[in-house]
Amino acid sequence: MTSMGDVDGYSTIAFSPKQVFERVSQVCWDQNVTDMGGRQWTEVVITPADAIATIDGELHLAHTGPGTIGVDDTGSLHAPETFGIKLAGPYDGLSIWQSGGLADNDPYYAHADAEGLASVAVRRQHCITDLGNGLVEVRIDQGASEYVREVPGFFPTDARVIFEDHNYTPTKDQPSDITFTWHWDNVVVTQ
Repeated sequence: MTSMGDVDGYSTIAFSPKQVFERVSQVCWDQNVTDMGGRQWTEVVITPADAIATIDGELHLAHTGPGTIGVDDTGSLHAPETFGIKLAGPYDGLSIWQSGGLADNDPYYAHADAEGLASVAVRRQHCITDLGNGLVEVRIDQGASEYVREVPGFFPTDARVIFEDHNYTPTKDQPSDITFTWHWDNVVVTQ
């Protein structure tokens, strides 16, 4: 689980398998897709291991944007090989980016999964797969249906896989009884 509570301002929490993966072909994980308003979202980032910022020998996995402490702290855009997916529920939907630019933006599950949106107990499988032909497949279980989309992209070699929880003063748009918690299960990275 990741949870930050009602934080004033912008905060991130991130975790990553310790391993550097020589060649990632697929990342799958189960996650709740609870509707927590437009000010809480998750991201999964596959980035070259040498693009992660360190301060006093400590890794800074999460990022808030280009030029910030965290992934690719270069003062400009992400490393060209960095691939990311942002899951922002029914508000901003699904954003997919590579090379510091938006590759695709789609309101993929705007209320398509009523059971999942209403419950923190329900987990849905998410998979991103490098098809090896310049395309990445995004597949998300939505209970009664499945979301599938192919977008331009590729995963870097010698990479870290980072799971992020982003929180930007969530009670500004939603009531204060939100759980503020993302549940992550069954993380599988395939080489």
